[in-house]
Amino acid sequence: NINSLVWNTMRFKPPPTTDEIGWRIEFRPMDLQMTDFENAALSTFIALLTRAILSYNISTLIPISKVDENMERAQKRDAIHTAKFYFKKVISTDQRFNKSSEIVEDQTDNCEYCLMSINEIMNGSTKFFGLIPLVEHYLDELEEIDVDTRYTLNQYINLIRKRADGTLLTDATWMRQFVQSHPSYKQDSIVTDEIQYDLLWKIQEISNDGAKCPSVILEKMTTKTNLDVYH
Repeated sequence: NINSLVWNTMRFKPPPTTDEIGWRIEFRPMDLQMTDFENAALSTFIALLTRAILSYNISTLIPISKVDENMERAQKRDAIHTAKFYFKKVISTDQRFNKSSEIVEDQTDNCEYCLMSINEIMNGSTKFFGLIPLVEHYLDELEEIDVDTRYTLNQYINLIRKRADGTLLTDATWMRQFVQSHPSYKQDSIVTDEIQYDLLWKIQEISNDGAKCPSVILEKMTTKTNLDVYH
């Protein structure tokens, strides 16, 4: 079905016959997070990344087979910190966004992609520029932003940076640890009604600012923008 060209976290949308807007790509990579701040951070980062990609003519294309392999790796426990994923080595002809040569070579193919950790992909390394530095470069160079909005964007980016480098837990890791440390859990893979209730109650408290969770989101991570999202 040409109207449903979906590969895991992306969808290719063909141009409508009545318009000249061309092909479009939808990003679909996110799970719902516990707090509004986390959801806003991920949504905003994706929007900024797409702008940076378009502005600097960035290419992160790799074979679909490697995307599928990345998805298989991503489903394993704590893959964000323990797994490596195929990613393009050189993302731009602009030397500002390129660093030297090899990281971890794919031993089966001599090609333009290699294996990197999420921390390397997001935060960069001595050999790869990184998606977060790319977005920050875009904000510094091309966007005119007031102080409060830039503060908020910096906090969003900081959350993603610290998730990628392991400073902060992902929601999935936090929930797993909550269950494993619950007094009623018997290390038998059975999550009882009591554990489920306590977990959901704790998430509700965190999402409504009734409880702090510094292992997931730092207390100083706040927004200075005053947008009423309900009106």
